[in-house]
Amino acid sequence: MARLLAPDCAVRTRPPRRARGVPGPFRCAEGEGRINSLQQKHEVASRLPPGHSRGRLPESRPAAAASAFEQPRECNPAVREGGLRAVVAANSFAGGSRAAHKRTPRTGAILPPSADPVFQPLGAILAGGASRRFGSSKALAEVGGRRIVERVRDALAEAVRDVVLVANEPALFADLHLPTRGDRTPGLGAIGGIETALRWAMEMGRPGALCVACDMPFVSPALLREIATRAGSGDADAVVPESGGRRGFEPLCAWYSAACLPAVERALASGDRSLAALVDAVRAERIPLADVRRFGEPDVIFLNVNTPDDHRRALRIAENA
Repeated sequence: MARLLAPDCAVRTRPPRRARGVPGPFRCAEGEGRINSLQQKHEVASRLPPGHSRGRLPESRPAAAASAFEQPRECNPAVREGGLRAVVAANSFAGGSRAAHKRTPRTGAILPPSADPVFQPLGAILAGGASRRFGSSKALAEVGGRRIVERVRDALAEAVRDVVLVANEPALFADLHLPTRGDRTPGLGAIGGIETALRWAMEMGRPGALCVACDMPFVSPALLREIATRAGSGDADAVVPESGGRRGFEPLCAWYSAACLPAVERALASGDRSLAALVDAVRAERIPLADVRRFGEPDVIFLNVNTPDDHRRALRIAENA
């Protein structure tokens, strides 16, 4: 499971521990022994002066509000000082080339969650569509006993450290417990979701976003790890797997660098929302179809549940799996 993000990007550190033997607010006077019960701790805490923060009880910690993610703070100094190029340079590979910061050989594995997350892409589920052909929110349809968006979330969580959700109806997805925000400009389709994800990644100081549509019930975690690995070890601005579909590749299961944002903005300004045109406009590395097949059948991995017929097909695949 991916960890939830803090409302801001500042690194928090614990205060230094008190030296052994120094009385604290939850320690009895000498000779009385330690306080062990929760009731005793509450009694002691009630006698502390107002504003006393030492020894705060765990249950008094405020929960992070979901609304805190709707207006994220700009926390990377490079964003403030030099804009897009500066943040790409600063995050990407301060002090060297991209190749100098390879995470692992191309074995399908990326750095463990304990590693510095700055060089990991942000995992972004794109759920801003209206689901007109499906008739209701397709992301919430169940396949194999789980909602499709949950399946996508879990697959992404196996590939990257942090997963967020781009959705214009956040209340529908509140129980996913993911940081959520709507499209910067609703109604622009999938390319608008990619723009939102890239700006979010920049604010967090990430090199880009691994974007996956919310309606792919069989997306492969291993393929997502391969995409993330290639993103960290190559020089491309996008990593896109090939498929057997009409486009020949799958742009909604792909990594986009923050350097793609100008091309996204030009496409939006011109009214061209084609993802195929976006991929053609940037330096994109395509994962060959033969390599994609190592992770499963492309027609299944990239199955989009856009209609009730697609849903019935997905149910049959899940039953026979």
